[in-house]
Parts: sequence; C-alpha cells; structure tokens
Amino acid sequence: MAAQYTATVSSSNNTMGTASANSCGNVVTATANSGYHFDHWSDDNTENPRTLSLTSNIALTAYFAPNQYTVSVTASGNGTAEGTDTVDYLGEAVLTATPATGYTFKGWKIRQNNAWSTDYYSTANPLTLQVTEDMQFLAVFERTIHSVTAIANDTAMGYVTGGGEVQYGSSTTLRAYARTGYRFTGWSDGYTSNYRNVTVVSDTTFTANFETIPQYSLSLGVINTAMGSVSGGGTYYEGTTATFTATPNVGYRFIGWSDGVAAASRSIAMYADTTISANFEYIDYIITAVSGNTLRGSVDGMDTVHYGEVVTLTATPNVHYTFQYWQKNDGSTYGENPLTITVSANGSYTAYFVAEQHSVSVYSDGGGTVRIGNSGNTGNYDYFSQLTLTATANGNNAFLRWEDGNTFNPRTVTITSDTTFTALFLNGTTVLHDTIHDTVYFNHYTHDTTYINNYVHDTVRINTYLVDTTIVNIYQYDTTINNYYQYDTVVIIRDTVYATDGVSIADMLNAKVYSTQGQIVVEGAEGRQVTLYDAVGRVLATRRDEGLPVRFDVPATGTYLVKVGGAPARRIVVVR
Repeated sequence: MAAQYTATVSSSNNTMGTASANSCGNVVTATANSGYHFDHWSDDNTENPRTLSLTSNIALTAYFAPNQYTVSVTASGNGTAEGTDTVDYLGEAVLTATPATGYTFKGWKIRQNNAWSTDYYSTANPLTLQVTEDMQFLAVFERTIHSVTAIANDTAMGYVTGGGEVQYGSSTTLRAYARTGYRFTGWSDGYTSNYRNVTVVSDTTFTANFETIPQYSLSLGVINTAMGSVSGGGTYYEGTTATFTATPNVGYRFIGWSDGVAAASRSIAMYADTTISANFEYIDYIITAVSGNTLRGSVDGMDTVHYGEVVTLTATPNVHYTFQYWQKNDGSTYGENPLTITVSANGSYTAYFVAEQHSVSVYSDGGGTVRIGNSGNTGNYDYFSQLTLTATANGNNAFLRWEDGNTFNPRTVTITSDTTFTALFLNGTTVLHDTIHDTVYFNHYTHDTTYINNYVHDTVRINTYLVDTTIVNIYQYDTTINNYYQYDTVVIIRDTVYATDGVSIADMLNAKVYSTQGQIVVEGAEGRQVTLYDAVGRVLATRRDEGLPVRFDVPATGTYLVKVGGAPARRIVVVR
C-alpha cells in the first residue's frame, strides 16, 4: 500500500486572506480578502490554486499584500490642488487646495460614473481620506465676496443706490440722487460723477455729498393777449432747463419771441432771473376747388378767408354727367353738393363726376358670333365710351354688314345712348368677289342696288358739302350710301365765304389743330368760336378764348371733329 502524505496550509495574515487544501490534500488555494491580493506561497511559488505532487508531508503559508490605488487631484481654475498619487488599500491620502488671489476654496467634488458629483464630497482643506479604490477629486474655487457700502452725507438732501456683497474683481454701480432743491457735489474719495462703477478688491465704504441749489424766476409775457398765450414760466433751480411754449389763438400764428428766437416751443438753462414775451399775427386760409375733368363738369367757390368763416363750393356737372363726390387733398371725401366748409386750415378740393351709363348689346343673325372688345356681348358703359365691336363668321359664312348699314369689322362706336348692334352674315353658298346680275357686289360697282364703301354710279362726291343737308350713314331711296353724299345736292366751295365775325374761312382753315396728352389743342383761333364734335357730329363742347390756344379735355380715346367758326370741320384722333 502506497504511503499517504498531506499538505498543511495557513495564511500569513488572516486580515488579508485565507488558505485551504482539498480533501486529498494535493490542491491548495489562497483567497484574498477585499482590498488585498495573493502574493506568493512560503516556498516562493506564485501559483494559485496550486496542485502538489506530494512525496512527503508539507506545510505551506500563503502570503498576501494590500491592493494599491491611484488618487488624482485637479483644480477647476483660479487655484491649484495637490495630493498623493499611489496609496495602499486603507492607506491615507492628503489633498490640499490653494486658491488664487481673489478666490476662496469652495470644496472637493469626486468623479463618479464618468462625471463630477453635483454635491461636494468634502469642504475640508486639506482633506485626509482612507483609500479603498481609485479616486479622482476636483478642487472648486469661487471669487471672494467683499462688502461695498454707499451712504449719503445727509439723507434729507439725497440718497444713494448700489453696493452690497460683491465678488472680488467684479464691478458694482453706485448712484447718487439729489432730492428736490438739492444737488450732488461729489463722493468722499473725490470722484465727481453721481454715477460710477467700482471694481471691488476689498471691503469699502463710499459717501455721497449733497448741497442746496439756488432758484431763479422765468417771467413770460404776450404782446397781444387776444392773439395767443404762453406757458412754462415760473421758478427754476439753477442749471435746470426751463421749457416754455407760445400757443396762438384760433385764427392767429406765432411769429417769434422778444429775444429774436423763432421757435414756438423752446428751452433755456436757468442761471439768472429772465423775462421774455411772445408775438403773434393774423392768419389767412386759402380754399381752392378744381374739377377732376372739365369735360364732365365745372366748379366755383374758391376763396381766401379767416379761420371759422364759411366757404361754399359748388360742382356743376355737364350734360350726360352726374356729380359723384368731393375729395380733399388729405384724401377725405364728401358727398354733399354744394359743399359747405367751415374753414380751419388751407384746403384743396376736387370735384369728381361720373358719366351716365348706357347698355350696349350685340347680336348675330345666326351666321357668326359678335363681341364687345374682349368681353361678352352685352354690358353697361359710360357715356361717350368708345367700344370695338367684332363680328366673327361661322364656317364658310362671311360677314356682310351691320344692321345699321356700317360695313367696318372690327368696328369702333362711341356710346351716347342705350344701343343694340346686329351683325349680318352671308352663308357659304353666296359667290363673293364676282359679278352677279342685279344683286350684291363686294368692292365692285353695281346698278340700282347696294354699295359698300364704293361709289354709286354718277351720284357720289367725296368730302364735299350738301346744300343745306349733310348725309352721313343714312339710307337713300333704293340705295345705301355709306359715308358719301347724294348727286345733285353737292356744292364745292370755290369762292371765299365769311363767317359772322368777319374772318374768312380760309383764315380759319389755317388754324393749327393737334392732340397732346389726351387734349385737343387749337392754335390760331384766338377770339373765335371753336366747337368740338364726336365722330357722328354731336356737339361736345364750344369755347372761345381770347389770346390763348383753345384746349379741350376729351373723355376717351377716339375720333373727334373740330370746327373753327364756320370753316369746315377737321377730323383728329386722340389717344389718351
């Protein structure tokens, strides 16, 4: 039977750890307590656990050593920190914080979970601690607090603000306020401004000094008290600013002070008793009135008046127009006419008129479509509006003429009443531009039938005058004549004819007629009657101006006729 051997184990320090062997005695284990670690066996072997090959009984001792931990310190700024770097388990570390000038140590913060603690670990300085783990500490500093005190030399004369507990190196603002009748003279350290910033490096007291202020009187007068008044006079402390104002009564205006200053409201610094008087004068106000469009109406009632007087403005619309409203130069409007104004200021008033409205409708005989301008086929339009009527044939149809005989397409019409226009079309079976016996021709000659913009055989004269009759756009027996005159009724002027004012028609024809900026101007007709007609011969305006060109404001773009005295009318086109 083989010999049996055993191993006996023990710990060199039971505080640091223990040792044990298995039941067979051939495996031994050293177990370190918290804060310690196994170092070696008594035979210098460092295996743990350790398996033995026993050839005899053996006794082994396990040796342990304390763990070593790192203690690090840092400072948050405005100071430094020192401490032990490496410390045995349960050993002591001493940490010391040294603040910079103007700062005070606040406390230590410890790093936990990769962040500095919110609360202070300790406020001791130096800090002695027993080490059980790696530790990081932060020394925190803050500015030193000093007391700044501000007082007044006499609280009846003034008071101060500012001061209190202030960090070292920071600024605090001190203000000295004088009470009514007193003034600040300076601080106890010689500083003269009542407002100051102080940089704090120690506990300090500042005293503000005050004194009584002299007073002076300001006497204000008015040259004529019926014209105005003054305000602002009285007693003022030396060096203070007196503000005073001259206020004119209704209908007057301020013209200056007795010392030559023109501003009605002014300020002066008081350093002596002072007397000043205000001067005023009477005001005239001008009320003007104009027509927004002299072709639509006229106005009267302009005047120069005093404040509070009444002016009546009257707007008189021309035929086919209606008064709309007055508009003042400040943008306000008034609907009454005549307009009664109680004058309180200069004012300019413009009278506006509106044209009467007329309905216009266009129709087709079924061979096409018609429209007014770019809109539909019906609408309401201002008097004397010029509209473009367009007839568009369907399919193979062709436009023939308008029901009133006019053959222009598009066609421009001037609106003076409720009007209806009908477009007539030829269907696609009619032969155009060819000769058809005893029927209709386009742009050719025919006998005893209808002509469009051409000549009636042996019957037409162009741009001449009928005896006692002018025929425009009307129908003759069995024949339609457009824009021409009938045979046996035309007289061509060969001799000089005199108008009633003794000026020859030839002279009148030398007058210059032209359009500019929406107006028709007639030069060379001074002192003679000038008449403006629309395109169909209706009188729009008659005027006689002595020594000046005659001017007409026209209501819309279009064609107009101008007659000077008894001379033939001249056509002119106006574009507004």
